[in-house]
Amino acid sequence: MSGSHRLKRLLARIGSANSHAITIASLITSIQKTKSRVAVRIAAPLLLVLFAISISLIFLPNPINSSPQSTGQELSKLSAIINLSDRRESYNLINYLKYLEDKDSNFTIEQVSSSEFSQRFQSSKIEPPNYGYTSSTYWAKLQIQNPSDRDTKWILSIDHHQIDHISIYTADAQQKWTAKTTGLLYPFSSREIRDRLPAFPVNISAQTSQDIYLRFQSTSPNIIQAYLREPTAFWQYRNTQNIWFGIVYGILIFAIFYNLFLFTALKEQIYLYYALFVFAALIAFLVYDGFGIQYLWQNAVWWNKYAVHTLLYIAFISLTEAIKLFLGTKKYMPRWHPVLLFYQRALVVLLVSLFFLPFRLAAIIAILICISLCFFAFALGVVAFSRKYLPARYYLLSFSCFLITFSVYLLSLLQVIPNYEWLKDTYRFGTVAFVVLLSLALA
Repeated sequence: MSGSHRLKRLLARIGSANSHAITIASLITSIQKTKSRVAVRIAAPLLLVLFAISISLIFLPNPINSSPQSTGQELSKLSAIINLSDRRESYNLINYLKYLEDKDSNFTIEQVSSSEFSQRFQSSKIEPPNYGYTSSTYWAKLQIQNPSDRDTKWILSIDHHQIDHISIYTADAQQKWTAKTTGLLYPFSSREIRDRLPAFPVNISAQTSQDIYLRFQSTSPNIIQAYLREPTAFWQYRNTQNIWFGIVYGILIFAIFYNLFLFTALKEQIYLYYALFVFAALIAFLVYDGFGIQYLWQNAVWWNKYAVHTLLYIAFISLTEAIKLFLGTKKYMPRWHPVLLFYQRALVVLLVSLFFLPFRLAAIIAILICISLCFFAFALGVVAFSRKYLPARYYLLSFSCFLITFSVYLLSLLQVIPNYEWLKDTYRFGTVAFVVLLSLALA
């Protein structure tokens, strides 16, 4: 065979091999692309959730109780007498208040203010102090000194509405104690400071120091986030806060009318249930933030105790019905549809038993049921998406916002996780994001 023929055969073999290699490579590439598309579609909602959690863990502050022993020592060093200054308009009392647990609720102000009890007051190891669903009464001690030559007026406020009774004790020059009371189960018309949250006036004379004692008693979680502000700064802060609340409430009101419009136009029941959920959540927020007792029912004290839980039960019952219709569980998930029915019936039973069972027991059971319902509903969305039910992608995107924020907040109430200060409002914005995104998905 001549050299030219051998060269031609070699080039032919190389070309054939290259063509086969190119074909195999193209097949592998197409398979990988197909797998990557499926993986992206399945993982996108989950990656969004994980990304939100990661950002929160990176940028949000660490809990103050990460190291109980060292943190307690640090707080003891920070805790001191407040030296009032003309240059400051507000004080966060986390570093100044010390607490004493009264398990039997039988201590008197004369006892707790004695030298025998002074060493028993300890700084809180968490920020803000959260003692959960407890039957104990808690006392707090605050020492204030006014070094200036003028009398000063301040407002001591508690940024948590759901505390049954809060009393403040101050002594005059003859060491005679005077008590003032406010709280969730106290008529709004009888409050000395007409504010939606518990607040007391505090007057400190010039060149004097004063010990102030607070008494907290509640069947709901004792979350004691206290501030001392000058009256002007107090009302400015409250007005700014009310503006942000107004924006949140406005979005929820728009979502209600938006879904009622869709219900009227399309005659689909899911929009009606969803509007009912948003309405119940809106009223629950109003009650939880103290606007209920300030504007809606100033003297219906008994209703303040049950309003938030009653409205949340109604909200979750309506939301469960909307989930059933959105995912079509009766038709597409007959195995899991009865579980949602069980949750609905359990919430109805809790709604009725709330007025008969011990309040603390009914509230804890309800929190556990709501948390498990959130996780189960999210799992149903994952199952629906894995079965190529395309609307589930919008369901997962929106519901994950509500799931993370609301469940984490409820877990903090049960003291399962640390009570981060940022948890106070994340559930609110998570609910708004959930409402907006799911309204768009329903449309």
